[in-house]
Amino acid sequence: MRPESILQALSETRPQLLNDARETVSAKPKVMRPLRRIAIAAAAVALLVSAVYAGSNLIPAKVPATELHNPGGFDMAWQTKTARKTMDDGWVFSFVQYTNKDGNDSDLCRYEFFGVNLRYRFDNAYRQVEWHEKDDPNPQTKVQQYDDYLQNPADSGSDAVLYVPRYLAWGEGSAAQRRDAEQIASILRNGREPEELLALDPADYEFETIDKELFFGLMREALTGAPHEERTDLNYWEHQPVDVLVEPDWTDGYRFQIGFLMSSGCVDELFIDVLYQTGEGYADYVQLSDLAEAGTASSEQQEAWALIQSVVEQLKETDHFLARTDLYRDRVISGIDFNRLLHFLTDLNAAKDEAYRENIDMLPLK
Repeated sequence: MRPESILQALSETRPQLLNDARETVSAKPKVMRPLRRIAIAAAAVALLVSAVYAGSNLIPAKVPATELHNPGGFDMAWQTKTARKTMDDGWVFSFVQYTNKDGNDSDLCRYEFFGVNLRYRFDNAYRQVEWHEKDDPNPQTKVQQYDDYLQNPADSGSDAVLYVPRYLAWGEGSAAQRRDAEQIASILRNGREPEELLALDPADYEFETIDKELFFGLMREALTGAPHEERTDLNYWEHQPVDVLVEPDWTDGYRFQIGFLMSSGCVDELFIDVLYQTGEGYADYVQLSDLAEAGTASSEQQEAWALIQSVVEQLKETDHFLARTDLYRDRVISGIDFNRLLHFLTDLNAAKDEAYRENIDMLPLK
């Protein structure tokens, strides 16, 4: 659900929830990057769904529950048509069309194209600097790529901190990515009908950092496809649509990491990895997936990686975080305790993911 629809629904049906959300947002810096907007929108979706679950008539069923598109006893007023492409390096690109089930899409941002990395959390090119002038009576937080900041540092009278995003989002890694993202946004302007987008000729467009056939191919697949299925387990609707989570502590020198993409309560894409600590910095670790890919993993590590791949396959196939737990429960391979993975996935199944959301503290610039 897009932010505009969320805010409208909240203002009409749950004004107190909207006031609480506004108070929370007002305490944040005034400049918001796309990932922060996604997080706020996801939180609002969770509020809306919880209201439905509590018995509110926020989105009343229009037909008997057994006939609903979502057969779980509630009906969402909106739906998505989604196409995704997963790359070997962990990047997943998505095209999403949002529609209201009553056919009136005037309150929606109808199209979205984005890319996130579910395998790797950190890349120096995506670091940003946040700063504002100390003597400004109404300080506005400014955001600048770290490399750009080094070429033109803020005045000495400003406060500047280094911001490290929790995960990588395409469009935020370079000026060229931003230009491509802006061109795509202009293509997907809200007034265009699907038929107009489908008639576009890729030969008329050029991108600097992304394959145009990837973009236009995903767009065609989504616009001509069927609506995304809807999961009946409300816990799954409470997750953010994209997240990369890690165990909160290093234990025995490693942590499990799980990245996922979700839509309409379904697990569309999933990546599970093991991180081995190599130092005290936030990015001081090596990943089991890299060791296995490079051929430097031990035979036991290769066995553990193969098991993780089997678990991922089962989770994606069944759309359930606790699918086939018998495959890995009570198993220890190469010092990796898979009961920790079971605990992690059990929490995700219950939508208890806050403890796994690691935010890197704002780092002072030296």
